[in-house]
Amino acid sequence: MRARVISATNRDLYSMIRDGRFREDLFFRLSVIPIQTPPLREHPEDVPVIARWLWTDIAGKSAPPLSGEILACLSEHTWPGNVRELKSILSSLRGYFGVRPQTRDQFETVMFLKGQPAAISSPPTARQSATRSRAESFQHLQRVDGVLRGIEVFLNALNGRRAFRHTMDAQTALGERHRELAHLCQKPLQFASPKTFDAVYGACGKIAYLLDSLQTDATSSPRRATRQLTKEVQTTRAKVQKQIDGLMPKPRNQRS
Repeated sequence: MRARVISATNRDLYSMIRDGRFREDLFFRLSVIPIQTPPLREHPEDVPVIARWLWTDIAGKSAPPLSGEILACLSEHTWPGNVRELKSILSSLRGYFGVRPQTRDQFETVMFLKGQPAAISSPPTARQSATRSRAESFQHLQRVDGVLRGIEVFLNALNGRRAFRHTMDAQTALGERHRELAHLCQKPLQFASPKTFDAVYGACGKIAYLLDSLQTDATSSPRRATRQLTKEVQTTRAKVQKQIDGLMPKPRNQRS
């Protein structure tokens, strides 16, 4: 039986052999035709080409191409990793912002959320501070939107004509989501706008009132109040989404 072994590593095997941490005979058995892959930082001119190819695979062939701003950011990046890191960054960009035209602000936000706030070469201190504030608000508002989405689901369950046990489960889950929302409301500055905070805080208070009403009389079904609250949660989510969008300005060539 014949076999061919293809192996890869990002470690310095020569040093490991010298230190007795890798078998020399195994190294020479594997190292028949060695192929050295240079890190991206050694050939930055290839980054845009690779990025475009990866983006088509990540976002789909019908998605808009990467913007010039993003390609410039990728070219400026110091690249401690390799193509795998590039793919991870583009996947995060797609996950957070979809396939719409991307901006430098979006790129810097992704890098901050991935724990690399200093990835852009020599940014001014003021820009670092703005990036940090924007990224924290973005992440916070994303969590708020997720909790509100969950609250909306459980309010819809309470609105429907379901079994009593199912209704009680929805009340319990709604209470858990309310506690999460109340916790998020303890950081008003991360809402990036007093109006957005007021909308979320007001909805949080009305959810608490509904929960108290349900616990006072568990057999009651205040469907009118629940339907009204569902609409308010939907309106609040729209405001949160608008605030999220406002944190990331459009590319210069698309601003009206």
